[in-house]
Amino acid sequence: MRKNGWIIGLVASMLVLVVILGGTAYAGSLDKPVHLRFASHVIGGTGYTQVALIAKQLRPHLPEGSTIDVLPYSGGIGNIKLMEAGKAEAGICLTASDRWAVDGTVVFKEKYKKLRHIATTGIFYICVYATEKSGITSLDEIFGEKKRVRWFALNIGSTGEVATRLLMEGYGGSYDKIKAQGGSVTNTGWVNIGPALRDGRGDIVSHGVGAGHPSMTEIAVTVPGRFLDIKDAVRDTFVKEYGFDKVDMPANTFKHQPKPLKTIAYYLTFDASIDMPEEIAYLLAKVIAEERDALIKGHKSFKGTPPEASCQPGKYGAPIHPGAERYYRERGWLK
Repeated sequence: MRKNGWIIGLVASMLVLVVILGGTAYAGSLDKPVHLRFASHVIGGTGYTQVALIAKQLRPHLPEGSTIDVLPYSGGIGNIKLMEAGKAEAGICLTASDRWAVDGTVVFKEKYKKLRHIATTGIFYICVYATEKSGITSLDEIFGEKKRVRWFALNIGSTGEVATRLLMEGYGGSYDKIKAQGGSVTNTGWVNIGPALRDGRGDIVSHGVGAGHPSMTEIAVTVPGRFLDIKDAVRDTFVKEYGFDKVDMPANTFKHQPKPLKTIAYYLTFDASIDMPEEIAYLLAKVIAEERDALIKGHKSFKGTPPEASCQPGKYGAPIHPGAERYYRERGWLK
């Protein structure tokens, strides 16, 4: 079921050191080995898989002796902080949290100045999945009827977890209100969420996931249930206030989803620090765009957006890195 098991197996030690042994097909003026740190997300998630695949495709195009560390943490929000602090040169991010960082809003108390966009690599849908045993058929039931629910979300601070809290607010709820209604909220990793739902210890899970997301796919296959629509009034608020997109997730993206899901989404982006040399940023944009078939073969989430979407308004949340901008202008995608 997990086509990318070979990738996950590479990180038993929680850090993948990718040694670059290839030539310099795209490297241009790069004439010395470089050391890059790419921040991703938890092992088993789409973000981690995408970063590992991008690193793999980049391998043959950097000077001999270069290295890439793929860091299996810390998601859209944490990765922005790592780049701002100089602890990572690039990483997987999300358009919504990119916008929050640049504007200094939502979870960011100040404006982040180093974040730069390289490429848009996919789309993440906010999915709320309720088990069949819970009997829950809509989000309105939970807060309007004050139902007792055991809600699972990812660790506090990830973009999807923040979206969960904002979603609850949109329905007049919160973590505290769920607890006051006799329920519970558990923030943990995917490795714990699936078993909890299967064993009847949980009713709902919510997070941002892309097509083919291994953990969400596994839950949908092994736990009977349903995906819950988000009502238009709440979706409109997310678009206006938080930088999300109002979308319908195509039918049958996951099992137990026979019709399009009314939801919201943000776009998965590969970003870098402004401190990254233009030659490397250019190379990254080129590799992600021109070796897309190989990336899609590794994980179908790359199919979510075409290469030219990387410089389309609404498909990125931070300023474009000058190196990536040069590539997009050469392609004619950016005027």
